[in-house]
Amino acid sequence: MLICFEGIDGSGKTTISSAVAARLRDLGFTVFHPRENDRIASRVASKLRSVTRDVENFELNPRSELLVNLAREVELLALVRERLERGEVVISDRFVYSHYAMALARGLSIDLEEIVPLAALGREPEMVILVDCDPDVAWLRKRARKIETHRVDEEGRKGAVLEDPCSKLAAVYRRLARERGWEVIENSCGTIEHAVVSALSLIGARLNFTVPPHTEVSLPAWSFSGDLEELSAGFFTWVRAIADRDPALAAMLVHGMESGRADRIRVALASRVPAIIASGLTGLEGAEPWRLRLSLASSEPEYVARSLVEMEDEGQAGELRRRLARAAPSGVLWSLRGADDEESDALREQLWEAAPEAGLRSLEGLDTLRAWAWRFREFRRRPSGALARSLEGLDTMPAWTLRRRLRETFPYSVLRSVSRLTSPQAWDLRRGFGGAKAVVETIAGLDAAEAWELRLRKAHALPESVAASLRGLGTLESNRLREALCETAPLGVLHSLKGNLGESRSMELLRRIVRRDGRRLRVAREAVRLLCNEFAEVHA
Repeated sequence: MLICFEGIDGSGKTTISSAVAARLRDLGFTVFHPRENDRIASRVASKLRSVTRDVENFELNPRSELLVNLAREVELLALVRERLERGEVVISDRFVYSHYAMALARGLSIDLEEIVPLAALGREPEMVILVDCDPDVAWLRKRARKIETHRVDEEGRKGAVLEDPCSKLAAVYRRLARERGWEVIENSCGTIEHAVVSALSLIGARLNFTVPPHTEVSLPAWSFSGDLEELSAGFFTWVRAIADRDPALAAMLVHGMESGRADRIRVALASRVPAIIASGLTGLEGAEPWRLRLSLASSEPEYVARSLVEMEDEGQAGELRRRLARAAPSGVLWSLRGADDEESDALREQLWEAAPEAGLRSLEGLDTLRAWAWRFREFRRRPSGALARSLEGLDTMPAWTLRRRLRETFPYSVLRSVSRLTSPQAWDLRRGFGGAKAVVETIAGLDAAEAWELRLRKAHALPESVAASLRGLGTLESNRLREALCETAPLGVLHSLKGNLGESRSMELLRRIVRRDGRRLRVAREAVRLLCNEFAEVHA
């Protein structure tokens, strides 16, 4: 019997399907899971997967992407067929449906029946279980998982080509579940154990076994119907209510938030999810964040060091960097991004060989002789995307020479390196990538005519990215575009308001967004973070 789990990234399908496989073995079944615990059973399939996950391949045509993904599925299904012929139960956390959903989200017009016979090798699952999840919860869980597994530097290709991929893919999966009669279990507010038991109960009806029911009181879903004045109080009350059951989600909700109420939640969760708490201290300089840094420095040195980015090297920050240099060279180097002083250069020299990519990223925007010496040394040794990203903000002849040398191998990183640049060369480079989402992201804060032409051209296709690109702009034209996009791109508009909440027009726009979309968890989170970080004394 072939049983497939489907769902968006962060829904928990891999964790749940792997736990189900283990429970079925305990019940005496012989079980094969080709992606158990996220380890792919086929070397070839793993190599194919890396092609579609590599952010430098962001230009991959949607149809080509689909074909590569189907080839990966064919490789795994060859193994699956062997196990099914032996009478084993096969559990999978993806099938052809996943790649069909991605193709639709990327704008391909294709019928599922066109690709299933091609890739499924004549065998479709006897049971498909959709692990349904609030897209905002899934997004936060995915980010939390990256932090806890120390993969924060991995930029996902899916996010580089799709706006709000969780929401888009969730809509496709829900439609497929209705049309094809899939089973559905919910995993937004309950525990993994509850989801596993729910799945086993469905499977047991097919394989003739029963499991004891699992009863629990589900977490309250985020619910909001008030106005801006009620938002902060209701948000923090809800986060405290879910903190015991889902500490990682609670920690992500106060990530980077400057507020006494957020501090108290962080303190309560520090021993349970220390990595998430430490990573969320970036940019926070209050007394409590500093106490947390010092208490977490031994257990989470990497994230504590990273949290010092853009902090002056003198005083506490400099002392803590020196203390953490041996335990977390990468984090210390990361925290030096854009720093141009003797102490920072001394740390770079001391730690470079231990973490050269972090060293390169620390050079972003630096046009000094020493910075160029490090760049050219790394170019001779091992060109990388980090080397390209180190050129961000530089519009000099050496920078363009290096970009040309790196363009073919690291196109995404080269493109991102022209963020904020307005020279003819920068616009020529952008035009070479068409109207990709990553192109729009490079014009954040730009008030040039070319930037406005691009925004207006892509406002319908990429509303969130276009709205976010208005960050730092307070012109009449930018305010009009924010208002035009506030219904289709609430998150992007909220991101663009950072630093502008002192204007009455911006506050009214914030109120409109909260009234309309405050029930969305990420919208509520970003609105509260804006209020806390802009008006800390009011929302402490």
